[in-house]
Formats: sequence, structure tokens, C-alpha cells
Amino acid sequence: MKKILILILTVLLYPGYVCLYAQDAQFKGSFTNYDVDSEQAVLNKIEADTDPKTEKVVLDGIALKFEYMDYSLIYIVDKYKVIPVYFSDQKGGRYVFDYYVDNDKVVKIVLVMKKGEIINKQVYPEEKDTNPKE
Repeated sequence: MKKILILILTVLLYPGYVCLYAQDAQFKGSFTNYDVDSEQAVLNKIEADTDPKTEKVVLDGIALKFEYMDYSLIYIVDKYKVIPVYFSDQKGGRYVFDYYVDNDKVVKIVLVMKKGEIINKQVYPEEKDTNPKE
């Protein structure tokens, strides 16, 4: 009798537990910010910045190999979805760029980290020098 009662309670409570777990999971940030249009915008920009001969992405004058996008770190700044993208150079140095996406277009790229050093320099669109040296 106990086994039948446990089985009935399990069958009745399991769907509720699954629903509660699924709701809780969205707050843990696992893939809640994933957006196909944003991903495609970043991939299109990477492809546009890739030299077809070397198959390296040229950013800030440096030829880099695309590694991956980190979906667990996607965040929102103002109205832009910001996607961290990881690259490496020929010597294994790691670079992290933040791609700012508005709907389905990359509007800004910021070099966040270069070989472990925090940079935070906008590389696309290139900022114009407001105080030209004479």
C-alpha cells in the first residue's frame, strides 16, 4: 500500500516540480538571454571582418582566430544586447571583445581584454580623434 501511495504522489507532484524547476532555471542565467538574431548579427560581422586568404578576423589591426561566443555572459546595456566574443592570436594570446547588438545589427565593438590586460577600447566604429595633433 505504501508503494502505491508513493507512486501516486510521485505521479501527481512530478509535473509541478518540473514546472517550478523550469521557472527557477530562467533566473539562473543559463540561456535566458540567447537570441538567434543577435547571434546571427555577430556571426555576420565576424564574417565581414574576416580576411578570406588567412581566414583570420581583423580587429583593431590585429589578425585573430575566432574561438567562441559566451552566451552565459550576455547582458543588456541601454537598449543593446552585449555578447562577449573570444579570439586568440597566433601565439595563443586571448582577446575578449564585446559586440553590441541592436535588433539584428552590430553597432559597436569594444576590446575588453587583451592577453589578460583590461583595455576597454572601442574598435568599431572607430572613434574619431576630437583633438587632432598639429
